[in-house]
Amino acid sequence: MVKFSFDFCPVADELRAALDERRMDDAKRIAIKHLRAGYKSQQFWDAVADLLEIKKEIGVVGRKQLKSPVKWFEIGNVFQDLRDAGVTRKKAYEKLANDFGQSIHTIRDTVRFFEKADEAAHK
Repeated sequence: MVKFSFDFCPVADELRAALDERRMDDAKRIAIKHLRAGYKSQQFWDAVADLLEIKKEIGVVGRKQLKSPVKWFEIGNVFQDLRDAGVTRKKAYEKLANDFGQSIHTIRDTVRFFEKADEAAHK
């Protein structure tokens, strides 16, 4: 096992990555999972406090920034393969959420992004 010369918390790192990428559903899922398990780390608690302090932006004028979801191409291709194999959309979303450690909502949005990109590429 690698020893760090500073305090490193892999759970806090995972939570911070979700926060940095604005994946709030995933951040909440990560926080809840580890809080219920009784995880104890100052870095983790600080990250959870940051999650609780985030407020939704109200009254933002203009169009929402379109950012590519994390691993959208890989998730989209696996989704297509599952559908080609006869798996229902719902079961495919559940499998991908489990495999990629993301919420079903995030997977659904990612697949939607992939399908729009695929459609635009084939025009």
